[in-house]
Amino acid sequence: MGTIIKGGVEGIQIMPPLMTKKLFSKFVDLGEYFAKNETFSKEIQAKLGRPFRMSILRRFLFRLISKTGLTNFYWNSNLKRNNAYSKRFDKPFEL
Repeated sequence: MGTIIKGGVEGIQIMPPLMTKKLFSKFVDLGEYFAKNETFSKEIQAKLGRPFRMSILRRFLFRLISKTGLTNFYWNSNLKRNNAYSKRFDKPFEL
């Protein structure tokens, strides 16, 4: 049957429920559909496959916030927890 993967959602574990409600609702809908029909819903699959697009205002705010370093907070905390922060700019697969 395959697998459905939603890329680009690594940060949902630190987001408040208000920000993840719609996404989780789609996952629940997909699971319910699968339980009833033993196949994936093409409609829900298409909704989950759509890329997230930021409005011009959100892009501006994101650029502004990124200058403070807050946009890297999640990744940097994981790197520090795994003693890999000093290697964050390594490029092991670069030729």
